[in-house]
Amino acid sequence: MSNRTDPTWKYSKKHEDNKFRFTCNFCNKVVTVSVYRVKLHLVGGYPDVTSCPNCPEPVKEEIRAFMCKKKETASSITPLPNFDEMGNDEDEFHVQSKPLLRGLLALLPPAPSSNLRSPRPKGLWMLNSPLT
Repeated sequence: MSNRTDPTWKYSKKHEDNKFRFTCNFCNKVVTVSVYRVKLHLVGGYPDVTSCPNCPEPVKEEIRAFMCKKKETASSITPLPNFDEMGNDEDEFHVQSKPLLRGLLALLPPAPSSNLRSPRPKGLWMLNSPLT
């Protein structure tokens, strides 16, 4: 017995050979990409998904109610704060990144003159590290 709570699994079958293929139990249409498209197929009324002609109305309502409930749950989750809109505390903590970056760039070897890079031998990448 499956522990899936999504009612779509009662009305469709997942293909064993391909995890992105599902078959509708009512019309045997093969739906690809995701289980969400199977929901759209069963509910019907979406322009880019073929509606199931044999899906009973109670099943459509069940799937539609599940989709609405899931959407409400997702929208009720508190999003992370937008750090771009938060005040800058530059007065309290000031980072001088440009001089540090210039110092690190000075430690790097010069760039090759051509666009082709020669392969670096395995295990020697740490020897050329600017931080060592």
